[in-house]
Amino acid sequence: MQRVLAAEDFSKLKKKQGDYLTAPFDPRFPNTNQTRNCYQNYLDYYRCVKIMNAKGKDIAVCEWYRRVYKSLCPISWVSDIWIPRHVLQLDRVKLYIGIKCEI
Repeated sequence: MQRVLAAEDFSKLKKKQGDYLTAPFDPRFPNTNQTRNCYQNYLDYYRCVKIMNAKGKDIAVCEWYRRVYKSLCPISWVSDIWIPRHVLQLDRVKLYIGIKCEI
């Protein structure tokens, strides 16, 4: 019985590994420091959500940006605690990465 359970667990693990994707290469950010890439995809996600909500369309098309920024950004930046306070921390992030951008 134990071997059957182990085989099932192994197949679930293989399926989960097969579904795993990370952020693709973005030619706008060729350097190794991906802070700007993280921040830009974060902004793009919330802009996309705002536009889709205004048009009354499904926000599922915005999920690509969400997946990319969650993959690139440090966990402390994208935790559930940070997301509601993102407006308060944008100035700090903009100062750190040296860009001017508004959402």
